[in-house]
Amino acid sequence: MTISEKVSQEDSGIYKIVNKFNNKIYIGSSINLNRRLKDHIYHLIKNNHHSLLLQRSWNKYGFEYFDIEILEFCDKNRLQEREQYYLDLYKSYNPNFGYNISKDTSSFSRGMKHSDEWKRLQSKRMIGHQNYLQYHTEETKQKIREKSLRRQFSNETREKLSKSLIGNRNGSKTKGYKRTQAQIENHINKISKLYVGLISPDGVVYKDIFNLSNFCKEHNLPISSINFLARGIRKECKGWKLWEFQNV
Repeated sequence: MTISEKVSQEDSGIYKIVNKFNNKIYIGSSINLNRRLKDHIYHLIKNNHHSLLLQRSWNKYGFEYFDIEILEFCDKNRLQEREQYYLDLYKSYNPNFGYNISKDTSSFSRGMKHSDEWKRLQSKRMIGHQNYLQYHTEETKQKIREKSLRRQFSNETREKLSKSLIGNRNGSKTKGYKRTQAQIENHINKISKLYVGLISPDGVVYKDIFNLSNFCKEHNLPISSINFLARGIRKECKGWKLWEFQNV
């Protein structure tokens, strides 16, 4: 692969990536050509370029069949206009002539029609995502609600919370301010229903977690995922599972 001209960090303009075997091209623009061209090469080598057509062609022919040409240097305020000009000139959005996904530079997705394979890959990528189709039935919501009502802190944990909240207002230390015992008890009663105990991958039960953030830091766990676990949205995280408090 060769680049027709040397570019610097300050150069902005329009470029094309050319397949010398079939003359198909990819048109692009950037306010920083140096960085953008390096990004293209990096993602093509890593086999995760956003243009599926260009990536397939790269994998088939190899880097030695591709060149990068600078079409023109221009002011960053004219990049969209000039890129659209070259897209229309070369028709690189047509699979018969090039590798561009969209034919309209004003929006990445405007005028673009995804293939069935692209949709399938996107669907497969989203499976297992914590927010993917995360809808609960009324029955599940009721179970989560009932589970929350059963959660309790031990007397030892309540004592720890009480001491930690003295002089603490809204989660931050405030000079000269002191909570009343009634305020502390009310706060403990509220937060005692927020979290449940957890079972580690080794089977160790942690019943008295009153600061989930600190607990996650101590055990090198992702706070957001453990929070989903505590709320009953996830079933487990890195082998950690939910432990339900029992009424005794």
